[in-house]
Amino acid sequence: MVRAVGDGKANASGDITQIPTTFDELASRLFSGKVQTRGLTVQALTPEQNPTGVDVEQLDRSEEVFVFASIAPGSMSPSAIGPTFRLVAPPGYDAAMKLTIGKLLFFQGNVVSVDTTGAEHPDTVFLVPDEIVRSEAQQTDAIFGDITFGDPTERIDGIDITIMLGTDYLSKAVPT
Repeated sequence: MVRAVGDGKANASGDITQIPTTFDELASRLFSGKVQTRGLTVQALTPEQNPTGVDVEQLDRSEEVFVFASIAPGSMSPSAIGPTFRLVAPPGYDAAMKLTIGKLLFFQGNVVSVDTTGAEHPDTVFLVPDEIVRSEAQQTDAIFGDITFGDPTERIDGIDITIMLGTDYLSKAVPT
C-alpha cells in the first residue's frame, strides 16, 4: 500500500479544516500526503519461551520505545517505577540512542520522548527541574559517567529529566 500511495494520490477532498465525516473523506486526506513505513526488529521465541509453538515473535523493546517515543510521545505511558526521560540527540546516532534506551529501561527508567533532531555538542547535559529529581538522576552515573546539570527553560508535563546527549557519549556508546 505504501508504494501505491508514494508521494500522495491526489489532493485531499473536502474542507481540511473540518473533521472528516466519512471514511472516503478520511482515506482521501490520509493518502493525499507522502506515506512511509518502518519495520520493527523482532526475535523468535525459544521453545522454552513458547512451549505450545504459537506463531508469535518478541519485539525489540528498545527499538519499540525509540520509534513510538519519537512519533507519539504524548501517547507513551511510564511502565516502570523510575523517572521519566526525554532524550535529545543530533541526527545519525540511532544505534547509540537505542542502546541508551535499553540501559535506561534496564535501570527501571521510562523513556517517553525521543528527539533525534537536536544540535551537536560534545557534552551530555541533564536538564532537571529540582534537587529531588537530580538525586535520582545521579543514579545514572554508571551509564553516562560524570553528569553536567542544567536548568530547563521550560517544563514538559510528564518529563522528569531531559538528557541532551553529547557527541562524546554518543560516539562511544556503541562498541565497534
